[in-house]
Amino acid sequence: MLSELNLVAGRKAKESTSHDLALKYLVKGIEVLPSDGWTSHFELAYELHLEAAKCEYLMGQYDVCEEHISTLRQHTNSRLKSAAVTCLLMQLYSTQQRHPETLQCGLTCLEEIFNVGVVRNPSAEVAREFDMQVQQAIEAIGLEQLPSLPIVEYDIEHAAVMEVLLLVRLMARLDSAREALIR
Repeated sequence: MLSELNLVAGRKAKESTSHDLALKYLVKGIEVLPSDGWTSHFELAYELHLEAAKCEYLMGQYDVCEEHISTLRQHTNSRLKSAAVTCLLMQLYSTQQRHPETLQCGLTCLEEIFNVGVVRNPSAEVAREFDMQVQQAIEAIGLEQLPSLPIVEYDIEHAAVMEVLLLVRLMARLDSAREALIR
């Protein structure tokens, strides 16, 4: 199928940092998808749109990137794909200095897609207590014990949650640092 060839060509061009050429291939691939592409060729449609959004992000075409992300969010059919799209959207918002939206996007993903309980707007005391508990847990294990701990099996869904959590944590830290500077 022609769309598949465009995806391959687009990825190769993107890997060589020729984002404008990559985007041309990817957009052409999207254009030649059948009208029922999201149903008949879901993976291909998803990959074409995701790669196009990434190229647009890298090229600073934020409005068009956000449109592709919106399309992706309407069609994602798994938690992993939703997490990948959410992370790209969070990066886009962060680049545009839309920090509250970045945080909201990540928290919503954690709550609605992964059913992770989130404490929104915790007090400074609650945040310090949590940080202290984490630090105590690390100290209780001891760094010297890390090599003897059992190896945890890699779970792709847990990795996706961790990626979203990492971005949320980073944004929360940046947001609180910004607020401290304003005060």
